[in-house]
Amino acid sequence: MVRDIACDGAGALWRQHAERNGYGAMAAMPLLGREGNLGVLVICADEDDPFDQEEVELLVRVSADVAYGIESRRAREESLSAQQALRESEQRLRLLVEGLPIPLSVIDAAGDYLYVNRAFTEAFGYGHAEVSTGREWFSRAFPDPAIRARAMDAWRDYARDANVGHAQVFPVVRSDGTRREVLFRVVPMADGRHVVIYDDITDAKRAAEAQRMAAVGQLAASLAHDFN
Repeated sequence: MVRDIACDGAGALWRQHAERNGYGAMAAMPLLGREGNLGVLVICADEDDPFDQEEVELLVRVSADVAYGIESRRAREESLSAQQALRESEQRLRLLVEGLPIPLSVIDAAGDYLYVNRAFTEAFGYGHAEVSTGREWFSRAFPDPAIRARAMDAWRDYARDANVGHAQVFPVVRSDGTRREVLFRVVPMADGRHVVIYDDITDAKRAAEAQRMAAVGQLAASLAHDFN
């Protein structure tokens, strides 16, 4: 508090500026926030010693309000900046996932499908609008009631315990009516959502079955030769 800038030694740094603008006194209030000093609120008057005790107390309250306002604005700006960064990160992730050749979906805690990528639609023929809820997906992908019940039980088991049924094979019926053997891999996320990766192993199973049948055939031929 400099009550007389012209005579008070504390006002020497401000004297030239004060004389040029006709200031006689000055009050400087620190703007104290939770993390330290945010700045200084300076009030100048054109007369000497204008601040009584009541006015000083008012200035203290005003400086506290200004500090609170500055911190609140900064917090809002940081929040908006963080939200924008999150949106941009999610957009980059979506673009990356959308380009993956692996069928993938994101499911919320209620079992609704929040997102399916392009590979999912290409693999099964269903877009997000057709399988936006778990009920729609189970109804379309598992028209056989017995298989649907097993698939739903597996999902419920996983929802209760992330270590149960994290990778299981089920026959999935595509939109064109064809049936594919699919390995489901479920990855939990920290916010309660799940990422499901779908691996079509139909051709691999057919190849393995063909190899098994070929081996059986060779064994049968060998046995027949030995007994003849």
